[in-house]
Amino acid sequence: MTYSNDMVFNSYVISNLGQFVLNENVQHIDSIHLYNSGVVGFGINMICATGQFNLDFKRSFASDKYIQAFVEKLSLLNLPYTLTNAIPFITPKDPLMKR
Repeated sequence: MTYSNDMVFNSYVISNLGQFVLNENVQHIDSIHLYNSGVVGFGINMICATGQFNLDFKRSFASDKYIQAFVEKLSLLNLPYTLTNAIPFITPKDPLMKR
């Protein structure tokens, strides 16, 4: 399937990594975030830690319209949330991406 390596498919990925059990270390943790290389399109990492869900939205394009639509739905449902500013980042390519 190497012919499709550079193609962008109209899809998304949601990754739920479950709950982190931090035991006595919980007092030192505010939140947990994961960043992974190779995001093409739109991806979400969801982690439950310190009694809250952390969702990291990763995208390889400039528009934030999907994030804003999600935030609007949270507001309509009166669900509390905290939205932080975007954090630009670059991760090194792993061996699979060098093929």
